[in-house]
Amino acid sequence: MAGRPRKEFDQAIADYICDRIASTPLGIEDVIAGLKDPDIVHEYKSRGELHSDLVLENAPSHNVIIRWRIENKAFREQLKCAREEQAEVLGDLMVKTACEPLIGVETKTGGKQGDITTTGDNVERSRLICWTLLKRMGQLNPKRYGTNLVPDGGTDRLAELVTALRGS
Repeated sequence: MAGRPRKEFDQAIADYICDRIASTPLGIEDVIAGLKDPDIVHEYKSRGELHSDLVLENAPSHNVIIRWRIENKAFREQLKCAREEQAEVLGDLMVKTACEPLIGVETKTGGKQGDITTTGDNVERSRLICWTLLKRMGQLNPKRYGTNLVPDGGTDRLAELVTALRGS
């Protein structure tokens, strides 16, 4: 039955999924897509060998993975640990995003001078990306990163961090 999703639990596939999640910012859907076509996730380098020869036409669906997680305690724990490790990957990505300029065009309309278009570092976009990554890190590993992301005193500490990291 080629092409039908695999339904029985397979530890090799579970290991592949957890290894990919732990070493990339990818979600389960993208990891499953990578089982069918490894070129989809080629840009993410792994920490060590991750069953790179594992390509399946009948990879399990997302719903099957959810069922495996519900029914298999060992896989549930393995996936939980992979998500906690993924928070570290997202933290590294956040620092990289904060340190690299994101050049963009910003147009301000109205005012006395009319429309003003400037090209430069898009700090607002970098701040949004960093806040999103930080929030996801808190969701993946709340014991380490917490879920309370309101800055102290209402000031924008992330903008200060991005500016400081870029040396501006």
